[in-house]
Amino acid sequence: MENKIIAGVIAGFLVLAISFFITGKGITGGVVQGGESVEGKSEDWLKQNCVCIEKERKLCRWVGFGYNEERNLCQKKGNPLTGEGGAVTYPVLSCSVYECGGNLYYWNEGEEIWKLEE
Repeated sequence: MENKIIAGVIAGFLVLAISFFITGKGITGGVVQGGESVEGKSEDWLKQNCVCIEKERKLCRWVGFGYNEERNLCQKKGNPLTGEGGAVTYPVLSCSVYECGGNLYYWNEGEEIWKLEE
């Protein structure tokens, strides 16, 4: 009885593996095609699977700092009552456009998500 269960599980895995191989899709997925949504694609996924072609997104690398567009600096959010804080540092340029298999993914600052350029 136990051997039949093990054989059934192995056969099921083999069928799944062969079907993924035949359709050309991996378990982790591939490049998003056509007009599919790229929402949910993390920057880590884009870094691993795509090429950065433009770096114009300004980020603050330290926790507690926010980008001040007016001053073009990263400014520490201080305590408004005591005036403590307010330290500044320069922003780092991060990727704003990735290219994946002929598709361009750009950072939408307003929505803070990656979008497929159409």
